[in-house]
Formats: sequence, structure tokens, C-alpha cells
Amino acid sequence: MEPGREAMNILKFTRIYTRHRCWLFFKGFLENLHGSRHQRNALISYVTKPFTHRLLTGHTNIARSQVIAGIFDRLGYNVDVVDYFHDRPFRYDKYDLIFGFGAPFEQSFAAPQPLRRIYFGTTCHQHFNNTTELRRIREIREKTGVLLQPRRLLELAWSRSTGLADALIILGNAHTAGTYRICPHPPIYSLNATALATPRHVSGRDLSSARRAFLWFGSTNGGVHKGLDLCLDYFAATPSLTLHLCGLIEEDLAQLYRTELCSPNIRHHGFVDAQGPAFQEVVQNCAFAILPTCAEGQAASLLTVMGQGLIPIATAASGIDLDELGIKIDELSAAGVGQSVEKAQKLAPAQLELMARKNTDRIREHHMLEQFEANLAGILSEVAR
Repeated sequence: MEPGREAMNILKFTRIYTRHRCWLFFKGFLENLHGSRHQRNALISYVTKPFTHRLLTGHTNIARSQVIAGIFDRLGYNVDVVDYFHDRPFRYDKYDLIFGFGAPFEQSFAAPQPLRRIYFGTTCHQHFNNTTELRRIREIREKTGVLLQPRRLLELAWSRSTGLADALIILGNAHTAGTYRICPHPPIYSLNATALATPRHVSGRDLSSARRAFLWFGSTNGGVHKGLDLCLDYFAATPSLTLHLCGLIEEDLAQLYRTELCSPNIRHHGFVDAQGPAFQEVVQNCAFAILPTCAEGQAASLLTVMGQGLIPIATAASGIDLDELGIKIDELSAAGVGQSVEKAQKLAPAQLELMARKNTDRIREHHMLEQFEANLAGILSEVAR
């Protein structure tokens, strides 16, 4: 599900009147988003901030939210939007359909009136996600004696939605969808996620040096979840290779790995805007992106750097079909990371160039917002009847 930081900016009570429509804003709720007069009503349980902070950038759910709302409007629904963490009592009697996940979606099962429910999964299943992260936390404790804080655990209380909804639309591939097949389930539709930045063919990259440089592109939390510790273990012991880190590192993880982070071949750039010049400079100096993640829906960070011509080295849990595009990490360990990196170092320069171009083309052809909109509209025209 979407990062918890969305909960930090809950909307204040206010009414905004315009010439053509009226929106009622109260703590995480927007009413009749498009000011329409359709015969049916839909509630989207996702995020409201993209509709109230128009200049937001930096997360794929921003444009995604606007696209989803627009599709439901075109399908003939008046659209209300509520934040997925909004757990106050809620009335469902006016709605024909609810789309999304979270507390409002889960609470809808207590509503007495008929209501079509379409679950939108932006992660793998809660049980798979939590089990794999806790396993990684336990492995670190057994190795170091330090118990780190889990950062990306999902609400198990919301898992009823995945079994009782009328349909599931999941961001990810067959691996991601497979994590939802743990019990009798409704129809599952897979949908590609989108990259954060526009794909581009990178020219002028010096492969003689770039082939020995790797990028771990993380997020605002969840370093262990995304295998940062495994990368630090391997690259700190392999000084002939360079590891670039773009993303925030939690204090407890940074303290535990303070020695490795000070290695001369490991360069931490902090949080970097994927659409900014600093990010482009890092990308220009790397040939590979590495992500030994334990669980994703479909890793937008990896899609983003693939679009910049980096060759992915990742686990199946990334939710991305690597095929001829990259190298799979078969084992979640420093040794497993090392085996994949060694395979990468054996690729010929001409093969690196070809793979880089294929990655950029794949993202442009399958992971842009236009394709997301067209594919989701096709699914919803079938299941939102």
C-alpha cells in the first residue's frame, strides 16, 4: 500500500465553491470530484492529496490517482475520494461501487446495502509482504545480534478485502498476483506500474568504468526490505566495484552499517529527485541497478532506472519480468547478490549496450502513464459494470 507519510497532511475542514462545482473537504475526503451529475456513485479509497496539492511530484500515486478518478467519471460515476487510512465512521448508502483498499474499503463490508467492491493492490499480499520482511529482520538479528525496526509491514486487518472483494486489480506481474492466491479468491487482473521519470536513451556513457558501478535506488523507508544491507555486505567486501545509494537510510540501519557506509567505494547521495540533474549524473556513471527486495507489487524505483538504460539485477519479488533485460538474484543473501553481480561483470560491452536500449524501450512501451490508463480503463469497463 502507499507510504504512511500520506497520513501526515490530513486536510483541514473547509469548503471550496467554484463557478461550476462544489467540493466538500474534510479530513481526507473529497466529494463529487468532477462536479458531475451521473446516475451512479463511486467511492475511491486511496489518496486525496494529489487532488488538493496540484504541484506534488515524486511518487507514482500522484498521477495514478488522477487517472483512476478520470476513468470512473468517463464510466458514468460521480466520484468521491477518501484517504485509505481514514478510519472514522462512514456512510456507504449512496454508493454503487467502491474501489481501492484500506480502512474505508474494509469497513464497507459492514454496510447492509449491495455494493460492488474492486480491490486495488499496490503491493504484494499483506501476508507475503509481512512474512518476508520479518524473516529478513530476523536474519539480521541472528547475524549481528541487533534487532532492527520493521519499516514496511502492512495492515493484516485489511486482508479481508482481498478475499471478499468482487475483483482484484494488482500492480505487478504473475509473481505478484500469485501472492494473492492463498485462499479462494475473486478474479485477479494484473496491471503494470509506471516509472517515475521519462525514459531516455543515455548516450556517451563510458562503459569501461560504468560497468563496474551499481545503483541501489531505494525510497524513504524500508532499507532492509529492499535488500540494502545485503548490498552493503557484498560491496564493502568488493572494493573493485562501486555502489551508489540514492534514498534515505533509517537511523538504526545506518548505525549498524556505519563501517560499510564509510567504505570508499560506497557513495551515499541521500534522497535524490528522479527527475533532477543530480540523479541523471549518478545514472550516467552506472551500468547496473540492483534491488534485492523481499516483496513488492512492482518496484517503481527499478522501473525508473531501467527507463534510464540501467540493467536490472533483482529478485523475482521485484514484480518485474526481467527476461532478457537483466539478471535475477536467486537467493536473498550477500552471496546471492555476489553471484548475480559476477554474472553482470561477464557481459560483453555490445551486450550491455543492447540490454540498456531494450530496458529503455520496455519502459517506454509498457510502463508509461498512457499505457496504465488504457489498460486500467479496459479492466474497469469489464468489472465496474
